[in-house]
Amino acid sequence: AQTAGEGLAAAATYRPSAILLDMNLPDHSGLGVLDQLKHNPLTRHIPVHVASVVDYSREALEELEQAAKLS
Repeated sequence: AQTAGEGLAAAATYRPSAILLDMNLPDHSGLGVLDQLKHNPLTRHIPVHVASVVDYSREALEELEQAAKLS
């Protein structure tokens, strides 16, 4: 898929055995796409392998901490 929207739609339609997610998408945050995949009952079970040339570990940890506070 070329865009986040196309990728999310394809994942829900085809339900692949795994997803390779580039964090540097042209139209959306890769972390946002990952969040949408994991909150969708049709795609939450699909393993997601993340690829990026940028280190997003700090942002990912902050999002996890915020999610834990909301739970």
